[in-house]
Amino acid sequence: MINSERFRTCNFPAIALHASARRLASFYADVLPPDGPVARLLEPELHAAYVSGQASGHDRVLDREVTWTLGFQLDEDDLGMGGAGGCSAWRSISHGYAAAYVSRGLGDHDRREQVWETLSR
Repeated sequence: MINSERFRTCNFPAIALHASARRLASFYADVLPPDGPVARLLEPELHAAYVSGQASGHDRVLDREVTWTLGFQLDEDDLGMGGAGGCSAWRSISHGYAAAYVSRGLGDHDRREQVWETLSR
């Protein structure tokens, strides 16, 4: 169950990151530059693969076309990733800034229909 003690203490890298918005934005600011802190941790070829498109197609969960790197969604303007509970972090490729939002809690799906109707307008 998401947000249970077992979930928060498990080692499941795809969804179990716990971080502040400030740290997430800082990570995204550091991930792209080929001479930045993240690139210095990786071989140049691995860093290039990490931040460039590796697979594209229709994502059945998101119900749209998506390009994935080795850990992020990528489009012509942004590199980023959404998370559980509405959290999100990204790096604007064209504008050079990074931003992140984390929610206070995961909540439930009680407003799903209202949000979907608003987005569909």
